[in-house]
Amino acid sequence: MDKAVACKILEIQERFREDPDYQSLLVEHEVLNARFLKMAETLMQEQKEAVFDYIGLLIEIHLCVLEYAVS
Repeated sequence: MDKAVACKILEIQERFREDPDYQSLLVEHEVLNARFLKMAETLMQEQKEAVFDYIGLLIEIHLCVLEYAVS
């Protein structure tokens, strides 16, 4: 990732930390993340890897879109 793009993304993330709607989403994320991780522990290793691989890909896609948007 280009350094200028990375700086823009960090700047956007910093601005969002002050946004009440974003803060509300973070609270919801904490609750759902804890629930998700607890459930993930019940999965077989192959199932867990499939779920985490899929989520990781979604995050990569999101980051690519964000990079494109700020460049």
